[in-house]
Amino acid sequence: GGGGEGLRAGVGRRGGAAGGAAGGVGGGPDVSAVCVEVPSAYEITAGTRKLMGSAQSRRAGYVLQHGSLPLVGDITRLIDVLALDAETATRLRAELSERACTLAQALAVPDDSEQVAFETVAAAMQAGFGEALRLTLAPGPLTPGEVRRSAELIRTQFGSDSWNRQK
Repeated sequence: GGGGEGLRAGVGRRGGAAGGAAGGVGGGPDVSAVCVEVPSAYEITAGTRKLMGSAQSRRAGYVLQHGSLPLVGDITRLIDVLALDAETATRLRAELSERACTLAQALAVPDDSEQVAFETVAAAMQAGFGEALRLTLAPGPLTPGEVRRSAELIRTQFGSDSWNRQK
C-alpha cells in the first residue's frame, strides 16, 4: 500500500536501496522478540538485511502499532532490554548483527553523517510519503475535514470492540 511505498521512497531519498522483504514471518513461538531481526513480507530491507521493523498488537480494547528505523549505533544493543538468559542473548546478538542493520550501515556512512541525522531522515520520510501518496504534507493543526474523518473512524472502527478484537 501507500504507507510501505512512502517508507521505501523516504529511505530511497537518503540514498539507500530499500526493498520489500522476500518471504514472511508467521506468528508463534519462533518469531523473534526483536522487531527488526527477521523481515516480513511488508517490511523494508537493505540488501538481505532488515532495515525497518514494525509490529501490531490488539489487546484489551486497544491497538498498538509500532515501527522502528534504527538510524545509527550498535543494533545489537536492542538485546540488552530483553529479559533473556546470557546464552540466548549471545545467540540473538550474533543473529541480529547478520540479519538487520541501521540506516547508517545501509548507506555505508558514519553514524555522525548528516545523511542519518534525525531531522534529515524525518524530512526524507515526509517527502517520500508525499510522493507515494500524491499528497503535499505540511505541519499544522488538523483541518475540519480531518477532525470529522477521525471522529467517523473512532465511531465506525477504532471505538468498536469487534473491530479492535479482530486478528
